[in-house]
Amino acid sequence: MIPFQYYTSELKNRLNYVLVSFLLVVTVNLLHIRTVLSYLQHMIKKPFIYTSLTEAFFSYLTISTLTAAVLTTPIFLYQAEMFLTPALKRKEHSICSIFWKMTWMVSIISMLFSYFIFFNTGVSFFSSFETQDASLTIMFLPKLSDLVSTMVKLLAFGILISVIPLAIFILIDFEALNVNKIKKKRKVIISIMLIIATLMSPPDILSQLITFVFLFMLSEASIILALIKINVIMETVGLEPTTSCLQSRRSTN
Repeated sequence: MIPFQYYTSELKNRLNYVLVSFLLVVTVNLLHIRTVLSYLQHMIKKPFIYTSLTEAFFSYLTISTLTAAVLTTPIFLYQAEMFLTPALKRKEHSICSIFWKMTWMVSIISMLFSYFIFFNTGVSFFSSFETQDASLTIMFLPKLSDLVSTMVKLLAFGILISVIPLAIFILIDFEALNVNKIKKKRKVIISIMLIIATLMSPPDILSQLITFVFLFMLSEASIILALIKINVIMETVGLEPTTSCLQSRRSTN
């Protein structure tokens, strides 16, 4: 029997590896933070301001830390998979392997979507209230900390969106959700997605429509992957497909 200290030592080594990688990426980001801010300034086309002595430093640190967290996520997921693999069965390992890859891929897609759609559209919409005429002058001067805070909230929303298809993926594969019930309640699900898109996206119809389509595509993709992808892998390793997949095949036949 392997002693408990072996597992704690291995866990400590893997966490140290992730921590060192994270700190290295944070350091590199801090050294090149001006490049990131110059890109943001070029996009907004406005000079940034800061009104407290430490505001710029902590804004730099926040951007560098957030970027490092995103870039080191694959390292963390890989180390977690390697640590858990010896204790998992073949089916569990296959599911976890796909789950790690889907988590990284969907999170990146969701964050890019939040940045290029939500952030750009939001900046364009709210900066349109700037007024310069003879009777009234209202200038938009973005404060650095407020801009960073808004970006963090939007990226967090992107990650929250990515949790929805992953949750559906896991629940269907472990038969906690039934595909037939999802089909029957599709109208309710679509209505909920429309409400989420309306509340979370910038206040224009195009952004709300794009957000809804994005949510719908992620949810549909998670259902398809849960029914097809994992079961194909299970069959290749000589395991029985899940009940949900068998029911789906019988209904199609």
